[in-house]
Amino acid sequence: MSKNNKQKQLEGIAEATRGMLFGQDVANAGRYAYLNGGGMKFDEFIRLTENYLTFWKECEILSEQAKTIASELSDVKHAVIVGQGSAFEDKEWHVLKELPNLEAITFIDLAEKFNQAALKTVNDNKHEMKSKNVTATAITGPFQEIDKKVLDRWNKDYDKNLVMCVGSLITNIEKIAKDSYPETETYNELKQLFRLACNDGYALIGYNGLEKQSTLQKAYANKLLAEFMQNAWHFMVMNTPDLRIEDINGNVLDKNDRQVIDDLFTYEIDDPKFDPATRNYAHIIKAKKSFKVYCKDENSQDGEHDEICKDIEAGHSFTMMNSYQASTSIINSLVKNISQTAKAYDVNEVIVRGKDNIYLHSFKISPNNEQKPA
Repeated sequence: MSKNNKQKQLEGIAEATRGMLFGQDVANAGRYAYLNGGGMKFDEFIRLTENYLTFWKECEILSEQAKTIASELSDVKHAVIVGQGSAFEDKEWHVLKELPNLEAITFIDLAEKFNQAALKTVNDNKHEMKSKNVTATAITGPFQEIDKKVLDRWNKDYDKNLVMCVGSLITNIEKIAKDSYPETETYNELKQLFRLACNDGYALIGYNGLEKQSTLQKAYANKLLAEFMQNAWHFMVMNTPDLRIEDINGNVLDKNDRQVIDDLFTYEIDDPKFDPATRNYAHIIKAKKSFKVYCKDENSQDGEHDEICKDIEAGHSFTMMNSYQASTSIINSLVKNISQTAKAYDVNEVIVRGKDNIYLHSFKISPNNEQKPA
């Protein structure tokens, strides 16, 4: 990975770490969790945890229904795969190889390793594709930040674009749950995905609709997931240069030492954290012992204190990530709202596939040139 790409991936990491330690209303470890070997740890978790239905059921649906789905999307020329992670060969690939008129694939993921692995899958298995001479490229970074010039080029070069986003990416909102499901944030995620379809294409969206706390606990109360979370937290702390940690006696601790961090923090796997009111399962990190944490005061002015301090008591907890559980009614309502906004889209549902509350919805995105009331 080039230096510039690595620096871009680390943007905001210090702010995110300080925000969680000092109690701000954020839960934004997700964008950094797959770095520092985190991708391999997550891949191990999903493949060795039979109760993690989001992975297994989407694999099942996409493999069994690939030809049916592809027949509904037969005019697709360009496929944009968003957040494929490590599971591309088990999920989206089943559909892509069945598309008869496909000319190009673009992968968009936060982790460059996932993009490279997906490109390799395509290049190594082109003989399986119904469409020949397909080119594949990748963009490393957030899908929300794709430049309009890129979209203009896609719109010019291809008659039909397909956006695929499975694995519940639209419901991993970087925000602590409040008193309701985060419809505004999910709405914005969906709208950004539809934007990638260039106003005249398709969007295939996957999400988890599980509601039973016991089922979610079986999926998430897992030592492999704990290792994934601990690895992410250590990486964040290590890459926050102005952070200092002291024990209760004032001794400075080496925050770069993984064992030090593991002795201070633990991923909470025993206490269920699903909130039915918000439909959120919060992934919690808890302090195992008391300590002090210091960092640079970003709001200080010359002549004032340049450092802030917080006493962390044993048992103190904060949220690393959120896993919201959507529903067909929520998603359909949000998509309908998007289609009714000015200068937006006419959206028609094409395909619905659901097993064990794991859903795949496909929407046809048509340009809407009429001005509608907001």
